[in-house]
Amino acid sequence: MHTGTAAIREVSQDLTVFFWKEVCLSFFFLARVRGKRAELGHFKFEAARRNSPGGWRGGVRCFGVVCARRTPTGWQGGFIAQAVFTYTNLGSSISKFMQKLVVTQLSPNFKEAVTLLRDCPVPLPGDGDLLVRNRFVGVNASDINFSAGRYDASLKLPFDLGFEGIGEVVALGLTASAQYTIGQTVAYLSNGSFAEYTVVPAKVAIPVPTVKPEYLTLLLSGTTAYISLKELGKMSEGKKVLVTAAAGGTGQFAVQLAKKAKCHVIGTCSSAEKSGFLKSIGCDLPINYKTENVGAVLKREYPEGVDLVYESVGGEMFDMAVNALAIKGRLIIIGYISGYQNSTGLSPIKAGTLPGKLLKKSASVHGFFLYHYLSEYRKAMDHLLKMYESQELVCEVDLGDLSPGGKFIGLESIFRAVDYMYMGKNTGKVVVELPHSVNSKL
Repeated sequence: MHTGTAAIREVSQDLTVFFWKEVCLSFFFLARVRGKRAELGHFKFEAARRNSPGGWRGGVRCFGVVCARRTPTGWQGGFIAQAVFTYTNLGSSISKFMQKLVVTQLSPNFKEAVTLLRDCPVPLPGDGDLLVRNRFVGVNASDINFSAGRYDASLKLPFDLGFEGIGEVVALGLTASAQYTIGQTVAYLSNGSFAEYTVVPAKVAIPVPTVKPEYLTLLLSGTTAYISLKELGKMSEGKKVLVTAAAGGTGQFAVQLAKKAKCHVIGTCSSAEKSGFLKSIGCDLPINYKTENVGAVLKREYPEGVDLVYESVGGEMFDMAVNALAIKGRLIIIGYISGYQNSTGLSPIKAGTLPGKLLKKSASVHGFFLYHYLSEYRKAMDHLLKMYESQELVCEVDLGDLSPGGKFIGLESIFRAVDYMYMGKNTGKVVVELPHSVNSKL
């Protein structure tokens, strides 16, 4: 195929058909390139086998780019194409257009960085993809790191955001149809979830029994706690574990997993209500940092220090946690939310004294970033799902029912949800519900 000095034209064609048996479609594409006719060859595929109560129903969308150039012997070129077999059960529908959030300027101020677009074409899944209609999406502290461009400098504005979602499969590619079906519920960790519809690679989708937001809490928050503690925590019976922001999205899992390992767990939080929640999930000593001096409490209750810290706050809380480490203590950094809204993304710490403090205690500090441990991700999810389904794990969800503007419903409420989280109001994972709305059929 020649693409060098090619004249490029986009060619698209939509076909709608009823499938009452297996169908094989073959067709030719003709295009006009720079006023000259170029035959682009034969394009063939087979429709997937899928039954529905009313018979076969579906649609095929084929699209591609004509790449051709004139040579002394005539036109040379080819067709870069993608064919997707999408179908729905009778009575189901997919909108032509959707809403989504996109980053339009880089900033840690979420409201300045992000724009709600209302008339975006619904994307088309590739051969190995699913098109998921999102029902719930997760809000994370790191969303503003993403909107500030701190994770991937190669991204060009505008770009999609949102790390995780759960919903129903409404369309899928031919290869993906070997494993998934229309109407199946899946959860996923993949960029672009802040949208009514998201294309998700089938290989990263996780089948779940129902559309429950509790499953969504495990995707990023749960796996972060599970993998980091398993790989770096070295937990064992009787160890003293401090969890900062313990009543938050990931802290809740760190508390419970440490208790499962028969550790003694201390958790910091910001209200009496959160202290109550922490006690309900097994925390031995909740500390309300709004009314108590955390450092003083730790020095009084644990004069020999704590063996492990699961730290996500940064700044003064990090300094306090380092001071509280026992001999051979370990501190795992999974975040530093106190600095994310700053222009640098960091909050000041007493870094100059850190080497000396660690040396004197033979202590250590470890960073953990989930995407460096994806080889462990599927096993972690499977384990956490089993724990939840056997009622061994509480997955606390905060849908904003007690927030000033009420429950987080619709993409526009994500802005409120981010503010709510950064004000420290949430207990558990902040989740936004996306109601199903159909504007028009595909």
